[in-house]
Amino acid sequence: MPQYVEVTMQVTFSVPLDDDGKLLLPDNLIVLGDLDFSGTPISALPENLTVSGNLDLRDTPLVFLPKNLTVGRDLYILDDVAEIPATTKIGGNIYRE
Repeated sequence: MPQYVEVTMQVTFSVPLDDDGKLLLPDNLIVLGDLDFSGTPISALPENLTVSGNLDLRDTPLVFLPKNLTVGRDLYILDDVAEIPATTKIGGNIYRE
C-alpha cells in the first residue's frame, strides 16, 4: 500500500478572464491551500468557491463576493468590496485595506 506525505508547494498558472474580467473557472471550485489574486484584473469570482487556506483579493477591481464563498483561513479584501454576503464562511480573520 502506498504511503503519503503532506507537501506544501506554490503553483502558479494563467487563468483566463472574460471581457468583463470574470474568471473563467467553474462554479463549485475547491482550492486546497491559499489562493492569491492580489494585483490582478479579476472583477468576479465563481459561485460556491471554497479555498481551504487564505484568499487574497487586495489590489483588484473586485467589488462583490460570490454567493457561498468559503475561506478556511484569512480573507484579504479592499474597502471597495460592498458587503460580505450572509452565505460567506470565513475560518480566520477578514482584513480590509
